[in-house]
Amino acid sequence: MTLLDERQAFCANHPVAHVPPGDVPYLLSLAEGPEGVLELSDEEGRRVLAVLLESCANASDAAELVLLGHRSGAATEAWAEAALAWGLAKARHGPRANLHVSGPEQGFFSKELLLRTGFTEAFWIHDMERPPAPPPELPELPPGLRMADLEPEWIPSLHETTVRAFATVPGANVPPLSDFAPRIRSRPIPPRVALLGERVVGFVRVELDADGTGRIQMLCRHPEVRGTGLGPRLLAEGLCLLSKRGAGRISLEVAARNERALELYRRTGFEVVRSNSTWHRGMLQPSCNP
Repeated sequence: MTLLDERQAFCANHPVAHVPPGDVPYLLSLAEGPEGVLELSDEEGRRVLAVLLESCANASDAAELVLLGHRSGAATEAWAEAALAWGLAKARHGPRANLHVSGPEQGFFSKELLLRTGFTEAFWIHDMERPPAPPPELPELPPGLRMADLEPEWIPSLHETTVRAFATVPGANVPPLSDFAPRIRSRPIPPRVALLGERVVGFVRVELDADGTGRIQMLCRHPEVRGTGLGPRLLAEGLCLLSKRGAGRISLEVAARNERALELYRRTGFEVVRSNSTWHRGMLQPSCNP
């Protein structure tokens, strides 16, 4: 068994919210070398696996300390404190001005620890689900646009739209094109893209889990087409794609600072089933407990 296999197995057996075990290899690949991965162990084996993401562009200019898996038990607070100290030390010397970590709902970093080390609550990530139901009818496309399955030559345009679309979305990390392109090409279900001429101005990407659960993995629109009605059409396209493949329950994840960001999904039957806060710290701010 390779090191990656061992890490995936650990995360599958000791999962954390918002990190599907299948995403572990991809997240590890975004670390800035082996020193960007944290493993904490005791006599019983691994206790914590985490990664510091610094290469992805995002609205907050923040590195993100992502907990991939942890084995709960005695002295969890001590393990959490050690992991956070590592993340702070690494981020302090990195390219980003801020650091983000998931909040106490994840069952690892406590509110007291985060406050004591200079973090403040920044935004929430909501897991939403839609029970099995027929997909909605496809709304009319905005004038001048057409829908298609993604072709390889459109990937750079799709990446540019992703960067622009998520430029103001809290917590959204967009990897460089060199990392983004192979991940998009490897998806078993091609994204459905909205085209203006030969330029991608929006898309929806879906996945189907082995148990028949569908996921709206990503939905975005270029800022120049917001407010045109493209969002509901992309969401309906995603739901239709999943319905054709036999999906029952459908899930998605939304990062938001307020309730308005959830309205599009609630109109098509999604409801929040779980929420997790993200906490922010400026790396120029001195820590009271480094």
